[in-house]
Amino acid sequence: MTLVTSHKILWLAVAGAMGALCRYGLTGLIQKNLNILFPMGTFFVNLLACFFAGALFTIFQDKLEMPGEIRIILFVGFFGAFSTFSTFMLETTQMLRDGQFVWAMANIILQNTLGIIFMFCGIIIGKFI
Repeated sequence: MTLVTSHKILWLAVAGAMGALCRYGLTGLIQKNLNILFPMGTFFVNLLACFFAGALFTIFQDKLEMPGEIRIILFVGFFGAFSTFSTFMLETTQMLRDGQFVWAMANIILQNTLGIIFMFCGIIIGKFI
């Protein structure tokens, strides 16, 4: 492994750790303050990630000449750890297991539909920045 490659991997790991810590803190803060069965912490974090990923991707693609390594560090590292499909699926499966079918369907429909909407909103905002 070359020095350049090891630096990329180190930065990717740091960005992933930052994303995971941000997700953990924000999800916990939201869930603690909202005492409902719906996983609002994961819901909010995933929508926020969609919005900012869309906006930043558009800015980096259309406005700034951002090196591919930085894009990988940000999108794979930070956003890869910040929002997580596996947590979304785990929480949905737990709701189904517990017989909370309406909540589970709401989670699937809302996160997917609003995720796409937030991604497009981020892309649109990114074009105007």
